[in-house]
Amino acid sequence: MNVQDAWTAFFGSSSVYAHREVWAEAQRHFRLDESAIAVPLSSGCENLLFRVIAREDYVLRVSVQRSRSELEAEATFVTGLRRGGLPILPQFIRGNDGSFVGSACGLQMTMYRYIDGMALGTITTSEFDSLATVLEQYFIVLTGEVNKWQVLTRRPFPSPSEIIDEYLHIIGSRFLTTCRDIPAVNTARLRKLPPFRTDLLIHSDIHLGNLLWNERHALAGIIDFDDCAFGEPLLEFACIVRGCCFSGSHLAIDRLGRLWNILRQFVRIRDEEQIIDTLVVVCIYFFVAVNRERSFGPPRPVDWGDLEKASSVTQNVRALKAAIARDVD
Repeated sequence: MNVQDAWTAFFGSSSVYAHREVWAEAQRHFRLDESAIAVPLSSGCENLLFRVIAREDYVLRVSVQRSRSELEAEATFVTGLRRGGLPILPQFIRGNDGSFVGSACGLQMTMYRYIDGMALGTITTSEFDSLATVLEQYFIVLTGEVNKWQVLTRRPFPSPSEIIDEYLHIIGSRFLTTCRDIPAVNTARLRKLPPFRTDLLIHSDIHLGNLLWNERHALAGIIDFDDCAFGEPLLEFACIVRGCCFSGSHLAIDRLGRLWNILRQFVRIRDEEQIIDTLVVVCIYFFVAVNRERSFGPPRPVDWGDLEKASSVTQNVRALKAAIARDVD
């Protein structure tokens, strides 16, 4: 069975038992007893997640888009951050051979201890302030690991010119016939921005869906390091703003200001314009990531959300500058 056949078997049934060889390898590699069962948590075009109920509960992730070395690097990175003082990150489980990754039918598997919490569609001001405090500790550990992970197999975050080129390709190939107006961004200027630095590994996709909260409204976990990439603190800051400071396409400028006030000590910038440019590019990147054509799974309707965020940022430049200018050296 090839990769696409195996993925189709999973995608069509949402059950880890849809292909016996994969579940058998998961049991063998991660030393699960025969009484363990797997319950679907979520599925997408890149991963399937299952809650494994055994003597302890785990999350089993089955991936087709990532290579074994990429997933091994992700788990090694997260394990290092946990040891650095971030126990709310996933605790990945090593298999029989000492590696984090098991393979069957062209599919790669990783597993971590189940985090008892749930994602929230919106968070209160007190929850946001609590998140900002945790993110300060995250940046302390993250920036303390500069150059430590350079040996790991992960891609660099795309440059602004690469992101804009792919955006223009998608717009030209898929959406010119759309009945709605395409939100305006200055692509010519954004293409000329310099590449991001690649000092350290970053999560690059911290958003509300990847934050788990317990019943006491405390942050219980930051998950889904699947897209971790080499980048820089400014880039991680912009990704967090995109994921945690918007309500729809509306940017909560006060939250951006509070987050910047806490995290600015870790971010090296020329001026406030650089923050705004990076945030616009990040929003366009996620528009591209969400809407690019997939090798697996059914086609999806256009999701304009991140492009509307990018447009909103460009329309509120003065307010954004006012929120952050006082803290720029």
